[in-house]
Amino acid sequence: IEYMNILPPVANHHSRGVPDFEQRLKKLSIEDMRYLADLILEGTEGLCCLQPDFAEVFFTVAGQRLSSDMADKLRLAYETGGDCGG
Repeated sequence: IEYMNILPPVANHHSRGVPDFEQRLKKLSIEDMRYLADLILEGTEGLCCLQPDFAEVFFTVAGQRLSSDMADKLRLAYETGGDCGG
């Protein structure tokens, strides 16, 4: 299966729920978290298909692992990213 994005399929199809998604994110290296964050800010990785509770977990983990400034930028990208599939 080929996915256009990384996070939505993990959240929506591979995780067993929000706590499982959070644990998966926490297992990522800081380099991998930074890579995902950079892709999101470049517009290459989309967050629009993440349900709000999964998105909040991502922002929380990004804030803990990277910085609160980065979490704020990611949240803004999510809020202004448009609709899923659009």
